[in-house]
Amino acid sequence: MRIPLGILLACGALAGWLLAGVVPSGLLEQCRRDVVTQPFHLSRVVEVTESSWFFLPQLWGDFDLNMDLELSAGAEVDVLLRQVEPRFVDEVQLPFTGRFAALRITADDPGREPADEQQAERGWRTREQALFGSRGDGVRLAPGRPATIWIEGRGATLTANVGGKRQEPFEADDVYGMLAVLVRDGKAVIHRLDMLTQPIAGEWRWRPLTWAGFGLLAALLVAAFASLLSRRRQFAAAGGTLLGLTWVLGRGVELDLMFPDPLGMAVLLAVPAVFATLVAVQRGRVLLAAVTAVAVVVAGGALWPDALAAPVRAALGGDDASAVEEVFGPDAGEQPSKALAQLVRMPNGLIDREKRGARAFLL
Repeated sequence: MRIPLGILLACGALAGWLLAGVVPSGLLEQCRRDVVTQPFHLSRVVEVTESSWFFLPQLWGDFDLNMDLELSAGAEVDVLLRQVEPRFVDEVQLPFTGRFAALRITADDPGREPADEQQAERGWRTREQALFGSRGDGVRLAPGRPATIWIEGRGATLTANVGGKRQEPFEADDVYGMLAVLVRDGKAVIHRLDMLTQPIAGEWRWRPLTWAGFGLLAALLVAAFASLLSRRRQFAAAGGTLLGLTWVLGRGVELDLMFPDPLGMAVLLAVPAVFATLVAVQRGRVLLAAVTAVAVVVAGGALWPDALAAPVRAALGGDDASAVEEVFGPDAGEQPSKALAQLVRMPNGLIDREKRGARAFLL
């Protein structure tokens, strides 16, 4: 009995360790190294125009942002937060479609009705809503008068207060990212910008050792339930089921520098644990049939890992870029934020369309 139980516990710990492999390689170390932890204070007044946006390319974890913003008449501002785009990690640039959350602010025009009544005075936008939704219906501010904007980022949850108008919490795709301010149909002036920053909170939730511990706990629960339900426990078969099914579910899933949802990871561990419990209490032909079925699933996952990739990616909170990629093509990179700003951004900065001189643009 001790040896089969030991096999089950070892398989559980290994299953949890393998499940932690869905976290993109090097992401924890990159964020620990690159996420800004020092407070940031803007030392000058910045004018944001249609040909020049305000961009902080550093990675920010949890933060409190206070900004005094003034809009010209007719201007519309998007504050991009949790902006994650392809960048070099360990000397390799991984291609994917960039992500961001947008807080939209619109200069008030008493004579203009919002394009979307339900969206009026609601500032948060997903990437798709910012790119393809209506314009002119963000949080309204009086033009020509600075207003204070407060934004708080805690993990993926963003909250904001725009000129005294508190916004409902918004769930971004990421728990870290860059910051940009862009404007259309006018200009904006940033009189003050202060950020109190912190590292990414709760990074232990994605560590391999953490999930090895959760896998061990799942194996203990399997053993406990099996002991309650049956006198003859098939612990070794249950361990193989737990390990095999967990490996299949995590196989071939790529999250494009995105931290997975810990709740989704827990579900991916719980499902194999339930099947392992069922295998543990079976006997005779039923046990043989159950083990055969698990073996078929594991073999199928090894041969066709893409078959489960989409639903597993969805469970982990993976980004669905299908709508954006339909317009911009696969692995669109920085193109969504460039299109939103109506600007071309090169590796060394922005292409300023107001700068004099001849130039060529190749498509």
